[in-house]
Amino acid sequence: MHETSETLRSMLEPSSHRERPESTEMGNQDMSVVQWFCHFRHLLLISAFILLQGCLLGTQLPFIKTTWFAQQHSRSPVDCNDTPKLLACKQGAADLAYWSGMLSGISGFAGVVSAIALGSLSDIIGRRRIIAASMALGLTAQLALVVVVFFDCSLWLYLIAETVNSSFDSYGVWFAMMADLTRSHKAQRGPVFGSAIVVCVLLACMFVPLGSLLSERVATAVAFTLNVASLCLVLVILPETIPSLPRKDVDLHNIVMEFRSAFELLGRHSFMQRMVAVLTLGGVAYAAKATILRPYMMAHFGLDKKDFAILLPISAPSMGLCFTIGLWKLVPRFGEVRVLQVSFFANTLLNLVVILATHTWQLFVAYGILMGPGLMFLPLINAIKSNLCSEEEQGKVQGLIAAVRGFAISFADIFFGALYKWSTDGGKHTEEAWKTLLVVLG
Repeated sequence: MHETSETLRSMLEPSSHRERPESTEMGNQDMSVVQWFCHFRHLLLISAFILLQGCLLGTQLPFIKTTWFAQQHSRSPVDCNDTPKLLACKQGAADLAYWSGMLSGISGFAGVVSAIALGSLSDIIGRRRIIAASMALGLTAQLALVVVVFFDCSLWLYLIAETVNSSFDSYGVWFAMMADLTRSHKAQRGPVFGSAIVVCVLLACMFVPLGSLLSERVATAVAFTLNVASLCLVLVILPETIPSLPRKDVDLHNIVMEFRSAFELLGRHSFMQRMVAVLTLGGVAYAAKATILRPYMMAHFGLDKKDFAILLPISAPSMGLCFTIGLWKLVPRFGEVRVLQVSFFANTLLNLVVILATHTWQLFVAYGILMGPGLMFLPLINAIKSNLCSEEEQGKVQGLIAAVRGFAISFADIFFGALYKWSTDGGKHTEEAWKTLLVVLG
């Protein structure tokens, strides 16, 4: 373990010969919090719009989907936000878990190619163009949801549009952009990424309760408007973060060469290979929880929109403490690997408590204490994988890792969605879902 930590530390040392001349515009000295906010001001503003949109829909979509599926099992109108323990709603939650897993699996398989392609392409033509194109595509899914909610069309219109949108995985490009903005301060990447997450959490603590109070029509309309506004901001104010774009033609040969270069990166560092393995397993666990946990908490504990909205504010203090003071103090003292181990242990403990919980208050206590430590690995992993490659390779590296993780998630989505529906007998016996959660824990 000591040898691994030393190897990692040597990899993370800033290498002057890899720095571009433009990257030293802010100097190599540590920046203050105010300077970091100014440095990220454009990205933070756009992220706030996207986050608000996600919070509005995040509280509404599970109940919109569950209610639509539940209606297929009932002759009378149902509202699964008001009656989440109704048998039809339990069956709807099981159908939602099944089809969400299937569709996420399909988009995950497609995302394997798109993540590498978009990441590599962003190294050639720039991050801003890829992000703008991805957000424009996302408007089609938002428009489909507007049609479903306002004109009472089939939910499948939105599900198919969202699957197509998710097939183009641009998350690696966003991470590459953050790596570009911190190229002169590699040692601070983990704490900076963690602090950025804290800002998002604080904003979400305000936005999520707001979303739970709105009707589904108002929330959908506002979210669509915010999506349009976010795209306009990207086109107008978001700067290109690559100082000088490489002079390469965007043709099939160069794209294929970028693919080869991306896969060759895995053989550069043994630690990179282990990091990909960790991300793959973590992605499988995340996909399983995303597919199973919300339907389980709705059907078994009877949580509604307001209950889910409370979870984030309850978790915010521990996340704020761990992602700021925790990362800024613990990482320099104990190293990234040791903090990662503690974070994974806390995350596992949180899953175990959810399985053993019998009352809603137990869930709230567990999330309030363990959510922060259990998620510290997110900024650390993003910082480590950014530091293991040169600045010219950020796009393809982030895309490659997103592709490998997405490939594993696609299998997990399909498997766990079907497993939840089978273990609960189509939602009729949600008390049996703990067996599925045990697989997630493993």
